[in-house]
Amino acid sequence: MKHINIHEQLTLEAIHSVQEILRKHPVYEAAKLIAREYLGARKLDLSLALFGFWTPGLMNGELREQAHQITLELFTPLEPLDFRALKKNETLTAVFQRDEVRLAPVDDYLIGVVNNVAIGTKHQAGSFYWLRYQKDGTRHLLRDPLVQSAPFGIYAPAEIFDLQAMLAGRKDMKYFRQFYKTIFPDGTYRAKDVGVHLEIHPETATEAGTIEALTRRYRDIGQKIQANLDAGKEDIYAGLDPADLNFIGFDSIELTPEVPPAEREAVTQETGEFFQILDERDGRAQIALKRPDFELGL
Repeated sequence: MKHINIHEQLTLEAIHSVQEILRKHPVYEAAKLIAREYLGARKLDLSLALFGFWTPGLMNGELREQAHQITLELFTPLEPLDFRALKKNETLTAVFQRDEVRLAPVDDYLIGVVNNVAIGTKHQAGSFYWLRYQKDGTRHLLRDPLVQSAPFGIYAPAEIFDLQAMLAGRKDMKYFRQFYKTIFPDGTYRAKDVGVHLEIHPETATEAGTIEALTRRYRDIGQKIQANLDAGKEDIYAGLDPADLNFIGFDSIELTPEVPPAEREAVTQETGEFFQILDERDGRAQIALKRPDFELGL
């Protein structure tokens, strides 16, 4: 696996852009622009990503003394990570490449463009990341509040994910482009009124507990209804069992929760229940993984 490092030229360009925003705009307006364009983790190219964090106190506050110690820590799986293979009550131990790079401070922001990161997609896991520093001999972690993928919960590191590719590949975009009330300046849409909608918790709606399984369920229901229509049956719902009927008859569907949920109050592990670092040495990390289970015991 290639060595992960800072792309110096692109980082300098990002630093300059952020400095210009801070110079030209009032604090609040500058913060909005920087958040929109530079914060979080976003893919720039095949293995190139921009990282940005707002770290209050970096220049003149609590973090000032630790500023030179803060690093971006990345964990990249050395073997393909199959999320479908993870189980709630069983631990999978995987080996990750572990890298640390220093982001550049710009006011209270940390900015950097990083080479050779793994970008997550539907078919592969990306690199996982957070900020790390030491204080009084204790490790401290700063997580990304703008995370786009948190497959192991809110205490684990975030995953770098190709969100734009996922959105570009959506098969329902034509529908959303037609069924809207407003288009905002950034190109996003506000849907029309949702009408009577069904709230679904994907983790408990199917036996597999995934959106993929829920999609299959709706596809099967749709095929049954279409077969009845093709056959000219008066009852288009013929052959649907009571469980199928629970999923239909609504104007829209709301999948919840929409954000990473709270985890158990009793959790004492620094990185949560589902991503536990067992050992770190020689640029490698051995990590115990579990499929997150947020539904019970909160």
